[in-house]
Amino acid sequence: MSVKVIVTDMDGTFLNDAKTYNQPRFMAAISGTEKARH
Repeated sequence: MSVKVIVTDMDGTFLNDAKTYNQPRFMAAISGTEKARH
């Protein structure tokens, strides 16, 4: 089963003022979420 999500970043956790994100930080968060599901 695939996860389908709509995500917003209201407080700037991932997106900066240039509307780009820190990919290593994002991937670490995703990895932690996947580990918690198993």
